[in-house]
Amino acid sequence: MPAALVQGQTVLSVWDSVPNPLELPDGTAVYCAQPGYVSGSYAVVPASYSSTEPSYPASIVSQSAALSSGQVLVTREWSAQPVPVFVTNAQARAALAMSTSPVSTSGTLLDTVDAAVTAAGGTAKIAWEYAYEVHRQGALINSLGKSTAIGLSDAQIDQLFIAAAAITF
Repeated sequence: MPAALVQGQTVLSVWDSVPNPLELPDGTAVYCAQPGYVSGSYAVVPASYSSTEPSYPASIVSQSAALSSGQVLVTREWSAQPVPVFVTNAQARAALAMSTSPVSTSGTLLDTVDAAVTAAGGTAKIAWEYAYEVHRQGALINSLGKSTAIGLSDAQIDQLFIAAAAITF
C-alpha cells in the first residue's frame, strides 16, 4: 500500500510500501510502521497516485506530492513511449488493417498503403512484399508514409509503429 512520511504539512518521502525499518529524519528506526503511525512531529499517512504506471517501459520524469485531508496525492509524469526502430512486416500490416485511411472514405489504411506501393512499384513494392522488418526511418516509410497518396504525419506514423509493436501473433 503506498504511503508517505509527513512532518506537519510537508511531505518528506513517498513509498510504494513502507520500508522496514523506517528511518526517520532524526535517525530513529521504526519497525513495522504503517499508515496511522505518529512519532513526535512525523506521521506515516496513506498515499495514492494520480495516474497509473504506463504499460510500456517508462521512467518517472518528475514527481510531486501534496498532503490533503490526511492523505498524500502523488502526481507522476512518465517518460514518453519510445517509438520502435522497426516492427515486423506482419505487425505493420496488422496495425494498418486496424486503422482507417485518412485519404479514402472506404477501406482500411492497409488498402491505401497497398495501392500506394503498387503504384510506386520497383524497390518499394519488393520491400513491402518481401522484407521481414519495416524500419521507422527506412526509405519505404520516409518516401511513402508522408506522401499525399497515404497522407500521414510523422506523429501518426510513430503511433502506428507503437501500436504495431504491441501486436503479437
